[in-house]
Formats: sequence, structure tokens, C-alpha cells
Amino acid sequence: MPLTHRTPVFSVDQAAIYPMLTDVTTNPTYSPRVLLPGVTTVAMDPDVLSKELFGDNAIRAHYSKVRQFMGKAGFVDLDLDVQAILDGSVTADTGTTPNQVATNTILGSSFCPYFKLEFRVLGVEVPGVAGGGSVNVSLHKCKVTKFGGGAKAEDYSPSEFDFVALQTVSNGKIRTITFNETAAALTA
Repeated sequence: MPLTHRTPVFSVDQAAIYPMLTDVTTNPTYSPRVLLPGVTTVAMDPDVLSKELFGDNAIRAHYSKVRQFMGKAGFVDLDLDVQAILDGSVTADTGTTPNQVATNTILGSSFCPYFKLEFRVLGVEVPGVAGGGSVNVSLHKCKVTKFGGGAKAEDYSPSEFDFVALQTVSNGKIRTITFNETAAALTA
């Protein structure tokens, strides 16, 4: 029996971002992943271009096309490696124990680079598997549009970022959703 094409989606399990190196040949290339520590949410909404052809007092045709996805991701820990991928900043490690220092700096000349975002949902209900599968989602060419964090008095301060996912130049992909009968890890 073929794998089902539907499942409930409950609880994102893991997410990672991959700095994009190239997007000019048959497939984009990426640096190794950096996990989003303690991922809490990933949302993605298609931006659909919609046009009507109106004539003789009636709609004659309708055109719709997914142009890009707008999204948001949240995670619990401040991570300087994630920060550098999102905002183009640089992290410098100095000193020796017990005086090590990690300093993340963004310059006015820094730019937000492209990255791939992947996330996984475990325990999906695939027939005959009893919650042992996964849904893996890839957004192949993303760029941050807004990010935030900070600190609060007597409370945790999770981090989050908004992003846009565009079509890759090399293979035209925007988003891929994969249902796995057996849970699959994110790309290394």
C-alpha cells in the first residue's frame, strides 16, 4: 500500500538553518547545519499572486501563483552561531579558561545572508506505523526579514525571526514537504 498523503501535524521536534554557499548550478550548496536550540514554532504562509481578467461585466479568467513563503521561527536559547547566519554578524572567540570570551558583532556594512531552513515533526500517524514516522520540511532559500530577542525581569526571553522563502535560481525549488514512514533526521 502506498504511503498516505495526509497526517495531523503536532509539535515541531527539531529545526536547523544552513548558510547558503551557492545557487548557480543544478542544486544549491550549503554549509553544515546549525540547530535552532529548543525550537518552539515554525510557521510558513504562501504569498500568492492572484490576478483576475475582467471583461464584458464578468470574470473571464483567474491566475494564481505561489511566489514565495513568509514565515516565522521561534527558539529558546540565544545562540551566537544562529545569530551570525541570520544577520551576517561575526563571532570572535578569545581568551583561555577561565577567561574565555565570545563576542558577536554586527557592522553597519553587514548584510543578511541566504540560508536554508529545515524542520521536522515526529510521531506522525502513518498507517501501520503507529506514530513512528516524520514530516520533514525544507525551505530552500530564505532570508531573515525581522529578528528579535532581549531580556525580561524574572522570565525567559526566547528568540524569534521572521523570514521570506524564495525560489532558488538553480532548481526553482521554494519548499519541499516529505512524509517518511520511518522517522528521518534533518540533513547533516
